[in-house]
Amino acid sequence: MFGRRTRTRLSFLNPLDQPAKASILSRRDLDIGTSVKADVRGKWVAGVVREKVGLVMYKVEIDGRISIKHIDQLIATSPKSEIIGEEGDDEWDELPVIATNPVNHSKTLRKSKRETKPIERYQAG
Repeated sequence: MFGRRTRTRLSFLNPLDQPAKASILSRRDLDIGTSVKADVRGKWVAGVVREKVGLVMYKVEIDGRISIKHIDQLIATSPKSEIIGEEGDDEWDELPVIATNPVNHSKTLRKSKRETKPIERYQAG
């Protein structure tokens, strides 16, 4: 019924029917002090995990400020590449940079040729 197997008292004896939810959550766990890249308004910024707030929420220190981030907004990085700062070690150097709003500054802006009317002020009287 409803696409599920019915549970009985005997179903507790079969260990193969146990859900694997615990293994999925433990796979995406970050330790305190882990170096991460955090998504801040579309840019990935280096930070450090300071505290675990919930199952998937973390307090992360980014540029001296503490912010709360979801696990989907964090990616664990190796602390070695951040300390050394070598260009080849960081996996983020290989990602393409995509401009969201390309601006061409070489063109001059067109000015409207519409005649503007003078402002009519309200005269209370």
